[in-house]
Amino acid sequence: MNLPSEVIWSLTLTSIIGLWLTWQAIKMNSNIDIFYIVINWFREKPIILPSLLLLISPFCFTFFKKSPQFL
Repeated sequence: MNLPSEVIWSLTLTSIIGLWLTWQAIKMNSNIDIFYIVINWFREKPIILPSLLLLISPFCFTFFKKSPQFL
């Protein structure tokens, strides 16, 4: 899959702006510690992370296998 560099840059820039806006919204509500919430959520439900990795791995392996950069 060959995406033009403009598409990759626009997706990257949009992602960075979205993450920054989310971070600013979280910081406005100072009594919320998002890292503490996420760490505790994964600690309370230990099956979530391995399940996510299992679901994502076929897509990652397919991407790396078909990508000429990783051959």
